[in-house]
Amino acid sequence: MRNLSKENNHNEIFDNENSEYEKNILKYLFNKDRDDIDIRDIQCCSSYYEYFCYRPLHNDVSNTVFNKAIKSSLKDQKEYIKEWSKGDKNILNSLILRFRATDMEKLQPFERGNYFHLLIEFVIHFKNFSRMGLGEIVADHANIKYFPADKQKHIQDILSNGFEEIRKRKSDGHLLINAILAKMARIENISHDGESYYSPDTIFTEDMRKEETLKNFKFFIKKVGTLNIMDIIKPFSQLNVLIQESFIYGTDYNFYKSREEIILQCQDALDMLLDYFSEHKGSEEDFDEYCDKFDIKKIKLNPEDYSYGDEIPSEQKKLSSEVCKYFGLVKNYRMFLEECFDLKDRSKLDRYLKESMIFGGYYN
Repeated sequence: MRNLSKENNHNEIFDNENSEYEKNILKYLFNKDRDDIDIRDIQCCSSYYEYFCYRPLHNDVSNTVFNKAIKSSLKDQKEYIKEWSKGDKNILNSLILRFRATDMEKLQPFERGNYFHLLIEFVIHFKNFSRMGLGEIVADHANIKYFPADKQKHIQDILSNGFEEIRKRKSDGHLLINAILAKMARIENISHDGESYYSPDTIFTEDMRKEETLKNFKFFIKKVGTLNIMDIIKPFSQLNVLIQESFIYGTDYNFYKSREEIILQCQDALDMLLDYFSEHKGSEEDFDEYCDKFDIKKIKLNPEDYSYGDEIPSEQKKLSSEVCKYFGLVKNYRMFLEECFDLKDRSKLDRYLKESMIFGGYYN
């Protein structure tokens, strides 16, 4: 074994004519940003036990067993999931890695449909996984390039029916579906150099995605029965999470150019909520709380918030941005104030609209 004692140069292991070659090998093996990483590669956390320990990971779902589940009948898939759901967190993490790393191009056409059947069963029977992570898995594997035109309707039906089952059988099903739909949206991203590019098309068209989003909001309203108007801004309330996770963000290098277009992806759902609260109006005290929350005096600027040579005051930008976290666009917030509160004195509204910096024209 090589002597790497203190007297030796700490770089001795690379002190030979092949050192650059060796470094490149290690960089390649352990680079987490590689596009071609496989779940069995050495840098995946699941491979630690395989390469560096004397035993396999406890409760790991092997690649062989997972692939066998994909090829199985729907009845057998349910049995696989039922058995796996008895396991611990290792099973959950192992399955997430298997779903994420599945190469759709290597599956037979019928296996690609089976993949989604298995994933839906997993979502129904497991919990404590990331909603956004789930959305990324579905969006990545529902890329339209994997499905010929004559197979697309079949996969669309599997997902639509699966969404219905998830909504019915999971208490947070509407939030899970919401996250999936947000990740499946085709949006414009702006690169560092100002070039625009779009996320890949998925098996769901934009019209289908918006239809499912509306279904999701309708389901939520029916399930809850009566919505509280203050839950829009109440942190971690179901309505608050549902709205914020409906907003779709592209790469944010050109923030104020792309934001309006991105936020409008969920405008139909927001319109539905505005219609609901126009019939179930908030009180004057509720109105005051909204005015107080979006008060310019409460906006604290960090050094990075200051923009030099900008015509719009940074305070206004940050205030408008804060409003958009809940309403998507300032004009939605204005409509909300005008139509969704039972005010005895309408002059209070007129005064607020006139004096608030939110309505200075930046997002209107």
